[in-house]
Amino acid sequence: MYLTGSRALARSRLLGANLQHETLSCFFLRRNSSSSNNQNQKIPTSGPKVHKFVASDRPDRKQSPPSTLPNPKPRQVVSPQFAPPTVENPSRKPEYQEDNITHTSYHSRIRVPTGEKEESFTPQPLAYPLGLPYPPLPGENTGTDLRTLSTRRDDLVDHDKHLQRRRELVTQFRRPYFRDWTNLRYSKGKSFLSSERLFRREKARYFPNLRGERPLVKRWSGLQRKNVDTTPVLEGKVSVVAVHSSLWAEGQTETFVDGKANPELRRELAEARDVAQFVEVTCEDNALKAWMRKLFTWNLRRQKPREAWERYFLIRKGLDRELRDAIGFLNWSVGYVYLVDEGCRIRWAGSGPAQEWEKRSMVEGLRKLIAEAREGIEKKKLEKEMPRAGEKGATKEKPMVGKRLERQAI
Repeated sequence: MYLTGSRALARSRLLGANLQHETLSCFFLRRNSSSSNNQNQKIPTSGPKVHKFVASDRPDRKQSPPSTLPNPKPRQVVSPQFAPPTVENPSRKPEYQEDNITHTSYHSRIRVPTGEKEESFTPQPLAYPLGLPYPPLPGENTGTDLRTLSTRRDDLVDHDKHLQRRRELVTQFRRPYFRDWTNLRYSKGKSFLSSERLFRREKARYFPNLRGERPLVKRWSGLQRKNVDTTPVLEGKVSVVAVHSSLWAEGQTETFVDGKANPELRRELAEARDVAQFVEVTCEDNALKAWMRKLFTWNLRRQKPREAWERYFLIRKGLDRELRDAIGFLNWSVGYVYLVDEGCRIRWAGSGPAQEWEKRSMVEGLRKLIAEAREGIEKKKLEKEMPRAGEKGATKEKPMVGKRLERQAI
């Protein structure tokens, strides 16, 4: 049956009035329940004060302003090492510096800038030793493929080798070509701050073997010029090793080892020539630049003393990205300096332009290494001078069994 006319209009008005009454009743019930809960709630008398702001539409109650809490500070990336003593910070208290660098190198675990525009980078002291976990051997890292045909064939069908090579290529393609140049804007390319003390002998790692040329050595001198390894030169002596690839980087290493910038270091090297030495390594992967360096060897001979010619190396191959990461050589355009003991262990490292406290720590570390080397030489001499059992002059040790029995009886 259909509703028509005035009856249908009256029915719709009645339904609308009922719906409005139900919504108003629900609103008042909800308001009364909230006000009763606020009146029954008790404020604690002891402990910290609890301020609760309740919004109300009563004209006699003033609404309190909302609380203004300070914004949380961003997370700071700090160094676990202590800052060296300076004029502003005479005590060795930790000095934290804020930046937003979170990327670290894989092997050396040094924080590295990524080249973004909004990032801020401050070099931090070394937290871990640099180098390889195994001792170097002559003939390693030559840069030439010495595999046989059978091993090359096996590697060609090895899926795991292909995946490993693919990862290496991906990391190379992801790195921008001018990354090293853009990172020079942070502290002139300084990658890290030197440690104030030497790395312990038990925890220190090894400097890798590098094979290259000695262009300053003359042909009629009788010394080998090509395919020379650095490990035989570094073994047995405390070495100050400077590694660079350009004139800019060479100028940075001179702030550590030059006679004018650090005369105490040169004095220590001159006084301990039998134990200590200075080794310079120039890395050049560009064939044209390497040829230009060889062309002007006469100028290099005039700049360097004659006794340093046989300890000047030109490396073209073998120093890949993994080796550079292991020794902390993170920027190709920056110079690095290392203190290497007689066992080819890296005991101290520096990067970029030197600071005054870094020069002092380097000289102190060199003195300690020289003292350790001389102690080792004296021990070896005593061991050689002591006669062995069975030889003439060797005294046989008397048995102590009788004396031990007498002491037990007493």
